[in-house]
Amino acid sequence: GRVAFRVLIDPTGTQVARTIVGNYNLELAYYFEEHLKQFLFSPAMDAGKPVWSWVLIPFEFKIL
Repeated sequence: GRVAFRVLIDPTGTQVARTIVGNYNLELAYYFEEHLKQFLFSPAMDAGKPVWSWVLIPFEFKIL
């Protein structure tokens, strides 16, 4: 399966918002979102300055 999130990153590299993209299982989405909260980001750069940006983060998994 697959769960993807769109994450808004501010100029300091902090996650400001996240949304789930596409079809998903709610329990699995919650599991991945909890892990995503721990991710650290570097901000996007434009002309050498940090800027706001959206990133897409997919998680792929197999249920055994």
